[in-house]
Amino acid sequence: MASASYARIIQDGLWSNNQALVALLGLCPLLAVTNTAVNGLGLGIATTAVLVASNVTVSLIRNLVRNEVRLPVFVMVIASFVTAIELGMNAYFHELHKILGIFIPLIVTNCAIIGRAEAFASKNNLQRSLVDGLSIGIGFTLVLLTLGGLRELIGQGTLFSQAHLMFGSGAEALTLTLGEGVSRDVAGDPSTRRIHRLGAADCHQERDRQAIAAACPCKIKPLGELGNGHLSVRTPRIFTSQPLQTGHHIQLEAEPSHHLLKVLRLRSGAQLRLFNGDGREFSASLISSDRNRVEVELHQCLRKEAKDSLPITLAIGISRGERMDFALQKSVELGVSAIVPLVTERCVVRLDPRRQQKRMTHWQKIVISACEQSGRCRVPQLEQPGRFDEMLQQLPATMRLMLDHRASESLHDLSSRPDAIVLLVGPEGGLSPEERRLAQQAGFKGVRLGPRVLRTETAPLAALAAIQTLWGDFMT
Repeated sequence: MASASYARIIQDGLWSNNQALVALLGLCPLLAVTNTAVNGLGLGIATTAVLVASNVTVSLIRNLVRNEVRLPVFVMVIASFVTAIELGMNAYFHELHKILGIFIPLIVTNCAIIGRAEAFASKNNLQRSLVDGLSIGIGFTLVLLTLGGLRELIGQGTLFSQAHLMFGSGAEALTLTLGEGVSRDVAGDPSTRRIHRLGAADCHQERDRQAIAAACPCKIKPLGELGNGHLSVRTPRIFTSQPLQTGHHIQLEAEPSHHLLKVLRLRSGAQLRLFNGDGREFSASLISSDRNRVEVELHQCLRKEAKDSLPITLAIGISRGERMDFALQKSVELGVSAIVPLVTERCVVRLDPRRQQKRMTHWQKIVISACEQSGRCRVPQLEQPGRFDEMLQQLPATMRLMLDHRASESLHDLSSRPDAIVLLVGPEGGLSPEERRLAQQAGFKGVRLGPRVLRTETAPLAALAAIQTLWGDFMT
C-alpha cells in the first residue's frame, strides 16, 4: 500500500498534477527564460531544490506552527531557501545567474511551491513530502527543459549551446548544431546573402541601399565598409590569443566562434576585425566554419595602437558581484594599463583557490570584452588577487595615489605631470585605518574627489576620468 502511494505521488508530480501543464502555474519563467535548454534546466534545478527543501522543512515543523500563522511561516521558509540558492548560483554559476536574473528571486512567488507546502507537506510526513517535492520539481524541470530545447532548436539551430555555463568548459562537446548552410532562396546572390545575415531592422535599410545603388551612378559602399581600408562599427571586433600575420588562416577559439556563429549568425564572407593584445588590429574575413569552430583569413593590418601615454595601474579591493564587474569593465574603457585585485580587511568576498580561479576567468572575459567594445588593441594586465599588505610591496614605484574622502588634497593640488600612476581604491566600506597607515608608509598619497563619498564602483571611474583629463589621453 505504501509503495502504491509513493508511486501515485511520483505520477502526480511528473504528469497528472504537473503544475506547469495542468494548472498553468509558473508561466512567467516558462515564457521568459526558456529560450535555451540550459536556461530552462538551470531554473528548473533551482526550483526543484527550493521545492524539496521547503517541503521537508514544512513537514518537520507542521505540528509546531499555529494554524493562524502557517502561511507567513511557509513563505519565510521558501524565501530563505531561495536566497541561499541565489547566493550559491551567483558564487559558483555566475554567468548563468546573470542570465536568469530576477527569475531566481521570483521563485518565492511560484504558486506551485507554496501550494505544495500548504496542500501536501503540512499534512504528510517527511518521506512523503520529500518524494512529492522531488516529483513536482522534476516534472516542472522537464517542461522547462523541453520548451527551452525546442525554442533553442527553432530559434538558433543549436541544442545545449550554453552547457559550459553549468558544467564547465569541458561541456562544449555537448552542443548539438543543425546543419549549417544557406537557404535555397539566398544561396545565389551575394547581396541577398548579406541581407539574410542582417537583423530585421537593417534589412529594410540594406534593400533601400541596393535600390539607390541601382538607380544612382555613384558608388555606394556596402554596410560594414568605409574608406581607407577601415571597417564600420557594424564589423565585429574579436580578440584571439593567436599570432596574427597578413595572409594567414587561423581557427578561432571556441568562445568567439560560438559568438560569431550562434549569436551574430555570420556566414562565409563576413568581415571581422581581429586583435591579440600586441597593439595591432587586422581586417579579416570568415572563410569557413564547422560545428564549433570558425576559420578566418587575415588581410591587412589596419592600425598599430601606441602604448599608453600615461600608464595607470588600478589596485582595487574586491567587491561583490556586479560592482566589481562594473568597475573592471569601465576602468578598461577609461584606459587603465593594469588591474590588481586586493583582498582587504573589509572585503565581503572570500575566495578559496577554486572560486578564485573561476572569478579570474570571469574577470578576464570582462576585460577582453571591454577591449573589444572600446576599440583597444592592448589588453590590460589582470594580476592574481593578493593580500593587501603583500601587494603593496609589489606595485610599481611610481606616483602612488590613494582615494580617501578624508584627505585634504585633490588631484588639482598635485604639482607635476607623472610618468605613471598607481591608483589605490578600497572595497565596500573602504580601507581600514591600519590599511591606510600601511599605504601611507608605502608611499601612497591620499587624495579626495570633491566633498562627496563615492561608491567603490564609482570612485575609481571618476578618478580615472579626472587623471586622463589632467595628464592622460583625454588631452589629445
